[in-house]
Amino acid sequence: MAVRLAELTAAQFIRRRRRLPASLVVGGTIVAALIVTAALAQWIAPYPYDQMHVRDRFQPPNLHYLAGTDEYGRDVFSRLLIGSQLSLVLGATATLISMAVGVPLGLIAGYRRGVTDEAIMRVLDVMLAFPPIMLVLLILAVTPPSLLKTAIAIGVLAVAPIARVIAVLLGAVLSFLGFGVQPPAADWGLMISNGRAFVDTAPWISLAPGIAMSITVIAISLVGDGLREVLDPKVGGR
Repeated sequence: MAVRLAELTAAQFIRRRRRLPASLVVGGTIVAALIVTAALAQWIAPYPYDQMHVRDRFQPPNLHYLAGTDEYGRDVFSRLLIGSQLSLVLGATATLISMAVGVPLGLIAGYRRGVTDEAIMRVLDVMLAFPPIMLVLLILAVTPPSLLKTAIAIGVLAVAPIARVIAVLLGAVLSFLGFGVQPPAADWGLMISNGRAFVDTAPWISLAPGIAMSITVIAISLVGDGLREVLDPKVGGR
């Protein structure tokens, strides 16, 4: 009887896992589309991201410029596509760094109890006690900003929480504040920052990357929630 019950429980567990949560399907589809778009951005973009059309400055969205143009006449849609590459590369690099450091630390803390476990946990507690953005700014303030250095700084800070969206969102925040990717590169946070001065006359300059960033963060959150529902027996069994 106990064996039969175990078999039924295992079969129910497998059937439940075969039905993927809607959040995982929707979020995974959006993330996959973003990755494909970023990979093909060089060929999809109708104009070079840094090409200026002086006569077409501040053009609203139209058939020639799908997302309008900025103060230099650059195509916002093209810059949005190229910017997706930087955002995803930054997020992926920071995530890999955080996992490369965080996972071994977690394994060591779990395997070697006592003083080693306490030391690692206390260090991580100190890192969690400070706002991530303040620590990143402190790290980046001592040397000139760069994409690689930004990724390393975010990756190190994400070791403690290993948050799902911190890499993408914090990377954009740093670019917005001027500590991340530098002009004339196309970065979503940088585009939002540059468009602040024209939000009344040309809101599309900041609106387009803002929408793209929001969709990306929501999609990653959906994927994380879906994976937790699939992999966590307590959540999946509800």
